Amino acid sequence: MTNPTNDLALLTAKEVAELLRVSPRRFEQMIQEGAAPEHIRIGRLRRWQPQSVRNWLKTKLVAAKPTRTNAKS
Repeated sequence: MTNPTNDLALLTAKEVAELLRVSPRRFEQMIQEGAAPEHIRIGRLRRWQPQSVRNWLKTKLVAAKPTRTNAKS
């Protein structure tokens, strides 16, 4: 797998799926649903910029954080 810290290297769908810990098939579904990081096209190829994937993941992590309320009265 390409080193995801190298922002000049573009990631393949398989590599992004590995980073997200989902199967390549599930990642393809996420792309079709519009629930995956944005990609760029190079001819017929889809590639992802590592920084874009990291930013996308950060927004998902922030959105998933539960909010705590103080139950004491």
